[in-house]
Amino acid sequence: MPLPTNNPVGSIEQAPPKETALRVALSILRCPVDQGVVRETTVGDLQCMTCGRHFPIVNGCAVLLDEDRSLFQTATVIERRHKAFIIQSGWKYRVKRLLPASAHRAAPPLKDRIPRLPEKARVFVAGSGRSKERLSQSFPGSCEFLFSDVTLQGDADLVCDLQALPLQDGCLDCVIVDNVLEHVADPRTAVQEIERCLKVGGIVYSCIPFFFPRHGPMPYDFQRFTPGGHRFLFGGFDTVSLACTGGPIGMLSLAAIAALQAMNPSSRGWSLASSLAVRVCTRPLLWIDRWVSSSWQRGATSIPGGSVFVGRRRENQTPPRQLLAEVIAWQPIRP
Repeated sequence: MPLPTNNPVGSIEQAPPKETALRVALSILRCPVDQGVVRETTVGDLQCMTCGRHFPIVNGCAVLLDEDRSLFQTATVIERRHKAFIIQSGWKYRVKRLLPASAHRAAPPLKDRIPRLPEKARVFVAGSGRSKERLSQSFPGSCEFLFSDVTLQGDADLVCDLQALPLQDGCLDCVIVDNVLEHVADPRTAVQEIERCLKVGGIVYSCIPFFFPRHGPMPYDFQRFTPGGHRFLFGGFDTVSLACTGGPIGMLSLAAIAALQAMNPSSRGWSLASSLAVRVCTRPLLWIDRWVSSSWQRGATSIPGGSVFVGRRRENQTPPRQLLAEVIAWQPIRP
């Protein structure tokens, strides 16, 4: 029989997986459908005390999805048929590391952008993939990390959808959503959920691409945001920092690769050869992006690779005209 899914009470007769010890504090978990309190059952799953729905625990990872509002299904996640990210390995990955198409991260690392967090801060990482070790080592101290994704393929402690977070109101001190919102069908709903779960004064770190090719996992690549649009998306936050994340030379190299590959899209060999040629030719020029990085990071380019917004949770929404004035003051380019 299949593992338990979010079905009404009375439909579950499955024995628990071998390991059911939750890797997330039960006290902060809520039903993604109606925000009801959830409790562990004798058969090794979670049950909502309000609506009676059941949710599975797979090797300590709770799978809490509202299937009516999500693109993902519990059964598909458990069967590991849905792969939400590409494993970066093999010779092609090593070539890309040696010959990057862009100096996309010519900016302070994530941990240096986030303000000092309180002791025992609870940090929620959305779309964590296989970043658990890297992020845990980047934030030494007493931070309590909660890693989430829509797949069991990586390091997630919790499988959930950003559009319906199964978490208690105001239980988080920091949310990291790094190159994830472009993969969310409704990012505004996702941001509202982030606001709901963050304490007032809590920190959000968000990175979103703008001038960047379509990328995996396909077909879950839905939108791009300008830096100004990124700021408006987080209207419930005060700005700690806003910066661009990709220089013009790097973005031109990515556009050149895409243009060449479009000439013969069915040829795998042509795709690899054209990508390698552009990377070799533009590699010597990428230093320009780093040389003038203080300029384009402040918005002095019309083709940024993306933007990073770090914000502090407000008690209410920022008025639209105030947001516009802030964007105008930040961006040196005038129409």
